Order: sequence, then structure tokens, then C-alpha cells
Amino acid sequence: MHSTVNVSSGRSKLTALGALTLLGRAGAAISSLPAGFGDLARERGREAPAPSQGAIDGAETAHNEHADVAVRGHTEAATRKEGTAMPNAVVMTGYGPPEVLKWAGIPLREPGEGQIRIKVKAAGISPTDLALRAGYVKEVFPLPPNAVLGFEAAGTVDAVGPGVTGTSIGDGVTALLVSLGGYAEYALASIWTRKPDTVSWIDAAALPSSAEAAVGVLRQLKVKSGETLLLFGGGGSVGIIATQLAVVRGIKVISAVGEHDETLARELGATPVRYGAGVASRVRALGAVDAVFDAAGKGVLADAIALAGGPRRVITLADPAAADFGVTFSQYTTDRAPGALDETIALLADGRLRLRAQTSMPMQQAAEAHRQLESGTVHERIILTLQ
Repeated sequence: MHSTVNVSSGRSKLTALGALTLLGRAGAAISSLPAGFGDLARERGREAPAPSQGAIDGAETAHNEHADVAVRGHTEAATRKEGTAMPNAVVMTGYGPPEVLKWAGIPLREPGEGQIRIKVKAAGISPTDLALRAGYVKEVFPLPPNAVLGFEAAGTVDAVGPGVTGTSIGDGVTALLVSLGGYAEYALASIWTRKPDTVSWIDAAALPSSAEAAVGVLRQLKVKSGETLLLFGGGGSVGIIATQLAVVRGIKVISAVGEHDETLARELGATPVRYGAGVASRVRALGAVDAVFDAAGKGVLADAIALAGGPRRVITLADPAAADFGVTFSQYTTDRAPGALDETIALLADGRLRLRAQTSMPMQQAAEAHRQLESGTVHERIILTLQ
């Protein structure tokens, strides 16, 4: 896996890197998210109600006006360049509902040191994308005008920057986009790996961020063969991957899931237990727990600590109350899971890794995809595609 973080646009990259840690905090503000995160959204949403749409609209009028002018400017500039056309992207014309996402022309950027440019074929939608677009975390992680969302994408290499070796134009790759940009015809990437021919573009785009988080937290927990791991959110994108990686290493996995994911948990080799009141008692009936991986953020940290015998081996990806319990909140860093994409793409290519069920939509329909995910009626991940 190639992993070079270019810091030439420091603030925007730090913004995006931080946003990767906000699955829990984002969920608190969204009424409904894709399966695996919906429980988090509903639970935390009762504690931290989302701002009203009127408040968002009022606060963002100037931002929207500036963005609309800029998008029109991009389109007009494209028509002024005789014989050329600018690439398109799903541009965020302001904070607000899905309608702020517009398909528009943007400048074609050149890859910097250690970067490649990808001609995108598919891009994943994450729960964090929904929160960023709605403006629920803008005070902590503001986005620039005309931001392009998307933490993961797959496609062919279109250009390589200085210092890149082992990757050539035309190679198929999947990439973790630490500075966003996946919802576009072209994206710049600093972290990528080759896509095997046996892996579809859609699967390749669904892998990066979930795989990095799953591999990273398992490494941080240092769970070993013969131990028991309690996994909250075992039916989500991260939990599904974490379950399989743990089981193959001889780790017993107890997976806390909703009713609709119990069969899935069994198929992956875990022992399912039902979320909700009494979950700690149901887990104790299955035996002692050595470590807890919270990928759901459903307010389970007190139970997790009690079951693990203390906070030392409890890690959450999603609960912003982690510090109150003395629990580690695992954040994305370049050294959390080096090699994660190489490891998991190989398993995917060999048929030894299963991803969460997904569906696809044309990238130009990104606004509709966001709308469906927020409606709570879609239980699959949505992957945006380009022909």
C-alpha cells in the first residue's frame, strides 16, 4: 500500500482527517444513517438534537451565494477554454439538505509529491459525508466553498506525481482519500493499493475507510488467538470486516447486533447477542470478555468496561463520551493501520472477505443517494458510479 500524506493543503487535509473520526459525533446529528450506524444516530440524536433547517439556512446564506457564483464560474470558464472541457464533480454548494449537492465543472488538479490522480469509476458514501454536508460538524471541521465529499474511491491511475514508484498510468487502484474528493470524475490520492482484476470497482470503492478502521482498532486492542472480543456494531461496514479478521485469527467474537443482523453475524463466524436492555447479562451468559470494540456508539461504554474488567482494552470508533469513561477513542492516523488496504484487498480478491450489502447509483444522483440514506429506508451502503 502506498501511503504518503501530502501536507501542501494543510488545513483542508487536517479537516478531512479529523472528519474520519466523527462517525459517532456525526451520527448524533443525523436522524438516520446506513445500516450499522442507524442505531447510533437514533440513540445519540435523542441527546443532541440536530439544528433546525431554518437555522442552517440562515447561517449559510452567504456561503451558498459564494459557492453558487463559484460553480457558475467554473462552468463558464470551461466553455471559454476552446477545445477543452473541465471535469465534473458533485460540488457542495453550501451546507444543508441533499439538494446542495450539484454536478458541476471543477478545475483539474495535478498530483503533488507522492500523489496519484485517479479517473474515478466508483466512490463510497460514508455516514460522515452526510454529517459534513448537513453542517452538523462545521464549527469543528469547516469545509471550503465547493467542497467535494468522499473518503474512498476506485478507478484507474490517470497521472502520477513526483516521487511515486511502482504505480503506472492505467493501473486500477482503490484509495483512502484523507482529504476528501471521491465524488468526482478525477480525484487525488496519497494512500492507495492496486485493485486485483477479480475485485469489482464497486467492492473496491466500498473497502478503504472501513478496512482501515477495522484493522487499526484490532491492532490497538492487541487481541490474540483464544481470547474473546465483544463487538458492538457487528452488522455495520466496519464490524463485518472486523468480525472476519478476528475469527480467522482464532478469536471468539461476540457480536452485538440488531435482530435483522443476527443471521449475518452467525454466517461470519460470530455469536450474536441482541442490542438493548439486558445486553450485558446476555453477554455474561456466553462467558468472559477480554476486549471490546465499539463500532456503533450506542451508549454502551459503561457495560463495555464492566464486561472487560476496566477501560484498558475497550476502544470506540463512535462514542464521543469516550473520555468521560477513560476509554480510547480511536482516531485515524497514518500509522494506525499501515498496510490495511493491501491486507484486505487480497482477502477480498480471494473470496475470503465479505463486505456489507451494497447498491449503486450514478454519481450524478448523489443528492438522491444522500436523501435515501437519511430516510432510514435503505439498509445497504450506496456506492456512486461513473461510466
